[in-house]
Amino acid sequence: MKRLAILMLIAACGDDVTLAPDAQPIACAATFHGNFEELTRSPDRCARLDTHDGDWFAELAIPARAIDAPFTIELDLGPSAASVVSWSALATQRIGNGACIYRAGSDATPRGALELTLDTIALDTRTIHGSLDLTTYVLTSPGTDCGDGDTETLHVDF
Repeated sequence: MKRLAILMLIAACGDDVTLAPDAQPIACAATFHGNFEELTRSPDRCARLDTHDGDWFAELAIPARAIDAPFTIELDLGPSAASVVSWSALATQRIGNGACIYRAGSDATPRGALELTLDTIALDTRTIHGSLDLTTYVLTSPGTDCGDGDTETLHVDF
């Protein structure tokens, strides 16, 4: 048993990194800061492309264990998937009879902030890869404690 532990330690010190045959690469990585702190890593994709009324949409669903709800983000990329035409982000945390609502978007007040970097878009396979920085505002029901801050920030690599 000790010999196996020593061999594992020696192997961990090497420069070569090899994934085990059944290991999955990270397809979605998210970091939340603000009223809650969380780091999420998943082998499952959290972003996909879809079409509605001739426009391409990037749709993201980022799991957030701290609030027991996903952050849903929709980016209207227009007919050519070349730029963000409009966007929205929403997550709701139920607390007793109240709620904490994390909201932002091009039509929201307050608007929040979005910075999108697209690395690849494959319209034929409806896959999209890149990163997103998002600031949402925290809206609370009367008598509900959602934390000290007014905003929640999210960085996601997808």
